[in-house]
Amino acid sequence: MPIKVFLKTYLKIFLPIASPFIILTLSRSLFPVSHDLIIYGYCFSSLISLFLTANLRDVRFIVKFTQRGHYIKTLTELIGDLGYTLKHSEGLLITFEPKDSYFVDREIKVYLFKDTALIIAPKRYSTYLQRGPKTKLSLFLRYFASS
Repeated sequence: MPIKVFLKTYLKIFLPIASPFIILTLSRSLFPVSHDLIIYGYCFSSLISLFLTANLRDVRFIVKFTQRGHYIKTLTELIGDLGYTLKHSEGLLITFEPKDSYFVDREIKVYLFKDTALIIAPKRYSTYLQRGPKTKLSLFLRYFASS
């Protein structure tokens, strides 16, 4: 993730989390507030924001397939089960967007080549994709890898 994108994402996450402590800092002259509370609040906000931003980075997976039409149809259905819809399909690129637009949701992009696909998904799905064969998403990738 480039530095500029990382900082923008970090600020989008940090400001809502730190806003109560910013308000406490500004209103400190009106009523007494513990200095330790404000410091701990900012530390908590910065660490949580850093953790969330680091987990939003994209992970790449390469999948091989044999039948392109069947692969695209099944891929659209399975990613739909994750809560994504087809945004647009242009030549080699298929983009999926989340059905419910949350604060930090990312798109899933699929680049199709002759017999392989490059899937770029948020890191939070990587743990599901790399678990054992009983996990739904792991089966999803193993199915396409063996097709």
